[in-house]
Amino acid sequence: MFHSQSAHTLHEDQPFPICLEYNLHGGDGVNDRPNGQVCLPGTKVMIGGKPNPGFCNDPEVGHTFHGDQWVTLEIEVRDDVISHYVDGEKILTYTDPRYDTDNEVAAVLMQNGDGRLRSGHIAIQSNSHPIDFRSIEILELD
Repeated sequence: MFHSQSAHTLHEDQPFPICLEYNLHGGDGVNDRPNGQVCLPGTKVMIGGKPNPGFCNDPEVGHTFHGDQWVTLEIEVRDDVISHYVDGEKILTYTDPRYDTDNEVAAVLMQNGDGRLRSGHIAIQSNSHPIDFRSIEILELD
């Protein structure tokens, strides 16, 4: 989750944080399971100039990695344009990240009726499988 609501604002019965998520998938040795989906609990974006079609949205270019190996994943945020990269290749771009006003928790997080995502927290998770991170860097772009 490269944009997540604060842990202090999570509700006890809330199933998932309001966030923008760069999904990481490990290969199962056979099937395609591409990295880089954007998943949107309580948020929404524009993909190709249209509202996101689903909760999790596949990258335009899919890369599945089977077995143990290091992979470089990047997220570039420039104003309201967000791009996902795998090993230096751009795999997905979307724009206009916002709170989903149909989500009760997200609606409360909006400031003065402005649904744009401007700041937040970074959260790292594993849904059910082990994952290792060798290096995490946050760089300010010119």
